[in-house]
Amino acid sequence: MLSAHALPHPALAAYVDLFWAMDAPLRQADRERVLPSGTTELVFDLAGSSPSALICGPRSEPFVMRRAGRESFVGVHFKPGGATRLLGVPESELANAFVDLDALWGREAGELCARLTEARSPAAALALLERALLARFERTREGHPSVAYALGELALVPARRSIGEIGARAGLSARRFITVFTQQVGLSPKLFARVQRFQRVLHVAHAQRSPDWAQLALACGYYDQAHLVRDFSDFASVSPGAYLRLRGDDPNHIALGPELQIRPRVALLA
Repeated sequence: MLSAHALPHPALAAYVDLFWAMDAPLRQADRERVLPSGTTELVFDLAGSSPSALICGPRSEPFVMRRAGRESFVGVHFKPGGATRLLGVPESELANAFVDLDALWGREAGELCARLTEARSPAAALALLERALLARFERTREGHPSVAYALGELALVPARRSIGEIGARAGLSARRFITVFTQQVGLSPKLFARVQRFQRVLHVAHAQRSPDWAQLALACGYYDQAHLVRDFSDFASVSPGAYLRLRGDDPNHIALGPELQIRPRVALLA
């Protein structure tokens, strides 16, 4: 498997986490459950005769991905709330959804797919994609400053302030703060904070052979282990122990085998 990563241009650094490319040879079909990260991904599928681009909106639910054949992808991993400015639509309209890029960009999406297919190297493709986003960046408006402040507060472990306190310090009423945050990030502040706390657990647990779940729960901001187990059920549809058995190379991917059936998705309340 060939892969490449690139950090964004300074003008995009507040919105884009990284650009990435992956080229994998022919493979047998398998399925993976992809766990929610609360962030948006833009993926260009360049394999085959009809390249396409898909927006994977911010998620609070897992989804099942079937992988087969040769894979050739170029993508953008956005920072929380970053896709709103660069894609031209509130992330609340993309939450837990998959949207074809041409539904937002029209012919421009197909033209970009074609140019990416013709790129001579992964690095050239990433540079091309960055230039396309820079061009759109110059035509769009900045997001609400309260959202950037709230995201910084919600990233702190342990949390210093409640959701209500964060909104108040941002100078907004509780209702207005929730509305502005949800429009730009795609999830409500409370639900986003839950997903990010769960993500912290995944990345630590994935790197350990046998984590101490009770200690890990407290270190990542949970009240106790029971709340961590609940989030595994809601966000991964498996127990913490099953996650360790089924985890793949990526903390957010688990294998779907005979022991793991697909559970109907249940909407989570904010």
